Amino acid sequence: MVSYTKSQIEFLTAIRQSVGNATTVSRKQLNEIAAGLGYRVIPVWITSDKSRHTARGQFSFPELSGDLSSLVVRNDSRGRPRKYAGAVSNP
Repeated sequence: MVSYTKSQIEFLTAIRQSVGNATTVSRKQLNEIAAGLGYRVIPVWITSDKSRHTARGQFSFPELSGDLSSLVVRNDSRGRPRKYAGAVSNP
């Protein structure tokens, strides 16, 4: 059974809010969504998963066809923390 981190669920939710019920999303759309969530790049769990690539610059998210609240969430904090878009850094 596939499980997702809280950050992955948050990203999937942002995709759904951006593209509605579409299950194929362009790289441009993903970059915009990632930037809106404070990521510098599209998360690697998307770009490195060959099963998500449908065509050049197109990614598949079959999870979006169902209810996101039914996805299994695991407590896993792996990965690099993102930089929040509104965050101010002190020099």
